[in-house]
Amino acid sequence: MTDRVTIIAVGVEEYTHLRPLRGPSQDVRNLYDLLVENGNTALYGPGQFNSILNPTSNRLREVISQYTNERTALGDILIFYFSGHGAPVGHQDFGFCTIDTQFHFEQPAVLPLTTFRFSELLLALSLVDVAPIIIIDACYSGRVINSIVPSSDAVNLMHEKVQQSNASNYALLCSCSE
Repeated sequence: MTDRVTIIAVGVEEYTHLRPLRGPSQDVRNLYDLLVENGNTALYGPGQFNSILNPTSNRLREVISQYTNERTALGDILIFYFSGHGAPVGHQDFGFCTIDTQFHFEQPAVLPLTTFRFSELLLALSLVDVAPIIIIDACYSGRVINSIVPSSDAVNLMHEKVQQSNASNYALLCSCSE
């Protein structure tokens, strides 16, 4: 099954409108080492690992669109890893902040079209027979998730969204600062 795995690892540390981060590119390198280079843990080849650093929201949409469009085998596995800022989008979605993410000038909220939303990822993957493993390493994700819905319901809501798209063939891992 390892030959049916594709890894898309996204690291965003340079932002036009948000404070920069110092770790996401190293996070992506660490994941590459863990999954591709380290003799004790590596299961995948270099051609299976796609590193995307500092993309715009449209570039990230293009990468996911290309991935879904190129699927020819049933039962492929996508490991989607994101390291960078995250933000709530509305009351029930999560935004992966890209270099062009902007906040509204009067409201403490991101402009939805300037993020790549969690729901967009799920919708794209629902078009093909892919089992996703989604790893979200977003700064202050605990606070972000708590602002979407009460913390006791946040993980359940995300799981429900993934399950609607992918039945029970998925894994969702989120970092949390709280």
